[in-house]
Amino acid sequence: MTGHCNYKNQLHQLIVAFVDANIISARKRCSTQFGWQNGLTLEAYLKHNISEYSGRKKMYDVSNGFSIESVVNDNGILAFTVLDQNGRWICDDHININEQGYFVGNQSRYETITKFLFEQNSSKIKRSFAVRSQYFIPDQVIIISPKTNDIMLSQSPYEADFYHCKFSLNEDAGSAFRAKARIYCKQPVYHETKMLIFKGTNHAFFQNEMYPVIQGNQVFIDQTQLLSWSLAVQTEDGVYHHIQTPIKECYYFDALVCSATLTDALDNDWYSFNE
Repeated sequence: MTGHCNYKNQLHQLIVAFVDANIISARKRCSTQFGWQNGLTLEAYLKHNISEYSGRKKMYDVSNGFSIESVVNDNGILAFTVLDQNGRWICDDHININEQGYFVGNQSRYETITKFLFEQNSSKIKRSFAVRSQYFIPDQVIIISPKTNDIMLSQSPYEADFYHCKFSLNEDAGSAFRAKARIYCKQPVYHETKMLIFKGTNHAFFQNEMYPVIQGNQVFIDQTQLLSWSLAVQTEDGVYHHIQTPIKECYYFDALVCSATLTDALDNDWYSFNE
């Protein structure tokens, strides 16, 4: 491979390997100096993406083809969007590529997932980002810029390896923006600064009013729009339920439902509670 490689073709072949669960083919397209990608070593990164695309094959029609759109090469950082053959949004992602045309990690020890946080009966726009690492549990997060309010870091009751940092901006019109955050771990001692990209409500695939509807021991979700990543439910008996890639319109539980959070296709969280 050379510095003039067709990075779009390389990217397409990597996604094909993920869809086909071909870890050998995917590994061949990555540098031996891969390092870390969002808290994952090369082998963990490959297995994680094969697992992710396995779930997407059930949700979308990617086995028979997909397209990669909006590929931007920013000094070796490839940002891209994956659509299924019907033009439905699957994911946004990014990865680095070196001059020889091999993929390398971003050397970050943390995976971060930016979100809107919409709460039932609240007109205030809130933001959050999920933080995950195999080795460095976040103890503190400081958002260096822009100026934020009411910042709070907590562990997810549904997925123990995820932490959520919630905050609001002084003025938030729902636009996309970049944030600079510092993540601290006390044991072992480690800290890292990350640039985060938050989507706006003008994203081409943003869907409004995705709140789950609670009726007694049932939760209804909107399946007429983009399929969702997960449904998290807390019932009156204190049990937390986590459903990956929910595909039914209605879910039944043994006890009355207290609250439910739907994570939509863009990773935004829609929180409802039993009034």
